[in-house]
Amino acid sequence: MTTPRRLLSNTAVVIAGSAAQRVLTFGLTVLLARGLGSQQFGVYAFVVAYMFIFSFLVDMGFERVISREVARQPERAGQLLGTGFIIRGALSVVAAALAIGIGSLLHLPALTWWCILIAAVGMPLSIEILVRSFFQARFEMHYTYLLTLPGNVAFLILAAVVIRLGGGLLPIFGAGLVVGVMTLTVMLWVALPKIGVVWRVNTDLMRYLWRESWELGVVILIFLVAIRLDQLLLFWLRGPSELAQYAVAVKVAEALNLIPESIMVTVFPLLAATEFSAPQRFRRVYELTIRYLIVLVLPLALLITLERDLVIRSLFGPGYASGSGALAILAWWMFFSYTGAVYLGLMVVRSQQRVIAVVSLLALAINLALNLLWIPRWGAAGAAAANLVSSSVSFGLFCVAPQTGGIMRACWGEAVRPAIAIALTAGVVALLPPNVGVFAAVPLYTAILLLSGGVDRQDWEMARTLWRPARGGS
Repeated sequence: MTTPRRLLSNTAVVIAGSAAQRVLTFGLTVLLARGLGSQQFGVYAFVVAYMFIFSFLVDMGFERVISREVARQPERAGQLLGTGFIIRGALSVVAAALAIGIGSLLHLPALTWWCILIAAVGMPLSIEILVRSFFQARFEMHYTYLLTLPGNVAFLILAAVVIRLGGGLLPIFGAGLVVGVMTLTVMLWVALPKIGVVWRVNTDLMRYLWRESWELGVVILIFLVAIRLDQLLLFWLRGPSELAQYAVAVKVAEALNLIPESIMVTVFPLLAATEFSAPQRFRRVYELTIRYLIVLVLPLALLITLERDLVIRSLFGPGYASGSGALAILAWWMFFSYTGAVYLGLMVVRSQQRVIAVVSLLALAINLALNLLWIPRWGAAGAAAANLVSSSVSFGLFCVAPQTGGIMRACWGEAVRPAIAIALTAGVVALLPPNVGVFAAVPLYTAILLLSGGVDRQDWEMARTLWRPARGGS
């Protein structure tokens, strides 16, 4: 087990690096939304959502399984990642061909199709995620950010130059492709000597990876379709301008997912490493992580709801003001995003992909039906509401499933006090003048939470204990 200092250092690096990366990505979104206008920005959002679906074929669950195995068997990293590079490289070519072919069959507008073509050419660059997995398993995420952040900065600058010169979407996608090639080249130059890649196909290893990953691959497909289906349907049913209104709200919610994603980069390998060697620590890591993510996300959702108009107008301009309703709904959807980052990660560690797949498929069917019913009526707000309802159903099904009920009971237990605290806070804030209520919300919520025992001094001692080196079975 790694030292506590190394774990804490890795977590701090991940939070700082992810924050910088997310700020740059969000800055790019604001730049494109303001610089391109709602029509072209809607096309951009559609192409990103469309290509996101095809990223399933590039992964198919292999990356998460390889990441788990590298954490458990670091001595086999070269063999595991070499096989992963070969698999992912081949699958990316297939995915790119399908994306281009299906795009042609859909008879999309010329601009949309050319953007898809450029994005598809860049799909093989996604092998860089395996390099990230290697650094994640070794708790050396500083390498990832040192190698990728310069590329994020370069793309933001290039996009700003393109817009300043009056360029449109095509040169922006072209700039992204060039920066992606340069970033991957640098990452491989640094990482390959450390990994010691074995460039040989091991058929037994491939069979094992496929056996472990195919169910997770189904889950990933369902997940990718679920989180981008609404944007594709908005494009078809209401047009690119309405999609642009929804896309800015989605970008705000996704930007705020920085916290659970950053924490899980360190927590996931820790869970994988302690599941059998230190079961008590395994349970405590899960409970502590889920508790504080819930404590954090609920007041964040309340503040966004209260200031939704200000958030949208100040970031993206008055032209996107109608996206504020969708943002308020997605703010509460973040509860499921924050908690799901932990409990779904734990289910993957426990190889419960089949349960995840069944539940996710049912939730996807509900999501599709609600999107088809609500998007024609309410546009962006209808799509956001469909996501909130389907995520609630998914959460409930995991709670009643025998294989995952224990995990979810812990989640429910940690959510009770924060939920009561935020309900009381919202009730008091509703009685106050708007300007006063916004500033009073967080102090009031914190006071209620402390008085109710939702957070406790013992948590800090528990946290310190969790990061100490593991001792057999402790």
